[in-house]
Parts: sequence; C-alpha cells; structure tokens
Amino acid sequence: MRQMPGTCTSRMTDHRDYESIDPIAPTGDAIPMKTLRTIAMGLLLTLPAFTPVLADEIGDFLDEARAAYEAGDIKATKYAIDQASVALAQLAAAALAEVLPEALPGWTAEEAETSGNEAAAMAMLGGGMTASRSYSGDAGSVDISVMGDSPLLMMYAPMLANPMMAAALGRTQKIGSVDAIVSSEGQVIMIVANRFVVTVDGSADEDDKIAYAGAIDLEALATL
Repeated sequence: MRQMPGTCTSRMTDHRDYESIDPIAPTGDAIPMKTLRTIAMGLLLTLPAFTPVLADEIGDFLDEARAAYEAGDIKATKYAIDQASVALAQLAAAALAEVLPEALPGWTAEEAETSGNEAAAMAMLGGGMTASRSYSGDAGSVDISVMGDSPLLMMYAPMLANPMMAAALGRTQKIGSVDAIVSSEGQVIMIVANRFVVTVDGSADEDDKIAYAGAIDLEALATL
C-alpha cells in the first residue's frame, strides 16, 4: 500500500511489543470503535485531497485499534489511534496547501510546505496545522502562510472586529468577501471562517502582496 508523504512508516504489526492488560468490557461512556471510524471517514470525505488510498491507510489504523481494543490491549489501541490522528492531521495540513495560489505572471513559486508530522502534536498542544508557500519575482518575494486553529486567532479576531483596534496595525481592506488588515509595512492579515489565520508577507511591495492575497482560494479554505 502506498504511504502518504510524511507519514510515519512504523506500523503496528505485533501486539507483543506492547504491554497487554486483562480485557475490559466497554462501559456506557465509551465511544464504540465503529463510531470513531465513521467520524474519521466523514472527516476524510470533507477534504479535497481525499483518495481511496488515504482512506485505506487511516482505516487500517482504526481497524488495528479496534482489534487491539477487543483483545484488551489498551496500550496498542492508543498507539493505533495516535497513528490515525497523525495521518488525519497531515491530511488536513495537505488540504490547506491546496488553497495556496500558483505563481502569478512573471513570478516563480516554490513547493508548498505543510506542518507535516508536527500537525498532530500542535493540535494536542492547542495549536493547529500550517501550510505555506513562497514566491519570488523581480519586485521581491512574497510569503503566504495559512494557519488552522491557531492561537493567533485570539489576537487578530478582536482587532478585525473593532475598527479602532485594527487602525493600530494599519488599515482594513476587503479582499474578496474577507475583511483584511493591511499593515503599514504592507503585511496582509485575514481571518477566514473564524478558523484560519492567513498572512501575506515578504519584501515585495504592498500591491503585489494584496494581489497574492486575492489569488488565495478563500472560498475553498472556508469549507475545510
């Protein structure tokens, strides 16, 4: 089976590597493994990068978790669920990269980068996933970053909601259907769907950064 880029290649093939405990009957408060699998598949279907191969990859981890749980091996169950969580976080970060634009005429673009293996760890620590891409041209460089469920939301959201606070950073401007802050240095800051912080920065002039901000697929981003 083809591995997803950046995913951990270690798979749980032998439950003897983990400590086993006596089987524990599920309680009324436990979430059935079938329900967990259904939720995960539903999340996959909402992502643009979804393919049957990726569904099989994450589904396999959930099947392993269920088998370990039914065998009473709680440590192996947690390991398999953690692996599925990492794969889902990587898939979500890859979906963010899909909204980043191609190079505008006269510019060149580097490959998009995502938070990769850090995505799941960031989520556990209250952070989120990140995708970024850099562009270069005669006028300088532009760097776009999209952060999902970032702590920066708590800082920027009140500013965009309050014109007086926004004025402390720069001016407000509509980019598509989104209100953006354009700082005195030309940095563009947007919040999309109350989940994503988008920043457009770099050495290029303000007009170029605004053009790249407008080239981001903001409608697709809002659906993730």
